[in-house]
Amino acid sequence: MYKKLFILAIFAGILPFVAAKPPVYPKPGNRGITPKIVMSKAKNKVTVSRPQIIADLLKTKQSNAAGIAQQQKVKVELLEDAGVARNAEIRFGFPLPDKMVYDPENIAVFAPGGKQLPAQIAILGFHDSKALRQVLITCFYPLKSGEKADLEVRYGGKTRNISGTGVKVIKKGDLYLIDTGVMQCVVNTKKFNLAENVVVNGKSVAAFESNRAVVLEKDGSELFISTLAPERIDISEKGALRTTLRIAGRYADKNGKPSTQHYIARLTFRAGRSDIETEFTHFNKE
Repeated sequence: MYKKLFILAIFAGILPFVAAKPPVYPKPGNRGITPKIVMSKAKNKVTVSRPQIIADLLKTKQSNAAGIAQQQKVKVELLEDAGVARNAEIRFGFPLPDKMVYDPENIAVFAPGGKQLPAQIAILGFHDSKALRQVLITCFYPLKSGEKADLEVRYGGKTRNISGTGVKVIKKGDLYLIDTGVMQCVVNTKKFNLAENVVVNGKSVAAFESNRAVVLEKDGSELFISTLAPERIDISEKGALRTTLRIAGRYADKNGKPSTQHYIARLTFRAGRSDIETEFTHFNKE
């Protein structure tokens, strides 16, 4: 009797699990619900777009104070670990004590042996006293494969930087003309297509078609960066040794209809070089 009741109790407990049907979820797909529709029905309004942080490397000094009278020296060790001999771009952040330096022109870089190197000094931040707190130093130095070398950063006293001559930027209407000394590049800011023309040693060597670059959608349709004018153009870093253009905009179809896809392109030019460092970010802003 008890065995039968026990067995029935076990089956009664298992039966609901056996008989229950798995839940049915809707298949993923485009339901045609846009951010605009959602926002129209939302009680609390929110900002859809994500904030875009733009590094400010164009700060200028905030004080004409003299700073420290005695020159200070700090060694910076370099190591070439890629196994490639080259005229390397050296780029590093450099912190400064309070009330030492107020003007980036009072910072200089020296090679082994004491020869001063042209350097580009960008201000990253200030102390409350308006003295420089941290700077970004850029210079070039020839390194052999696996070589170690000690540069020297000097600041204060009668230290004066030499920036040299190199990258030049000229704005003419909708065009930016960038000259590195050996290369001239034309960037169209109305119909942006990365580089409209690239000239090296007087010879045109590269150009992008006006309808490129392209994002290919799943259905085979194409979205272009050049159909609409960029939403924002900045020179995010400017100097004789290195200059960067930052171009932000939206993709659109061939008829100019905007999409939800966005891009940020950063084009970096260096003095005496014929290459363009291109950083291209693609994202869905909505």
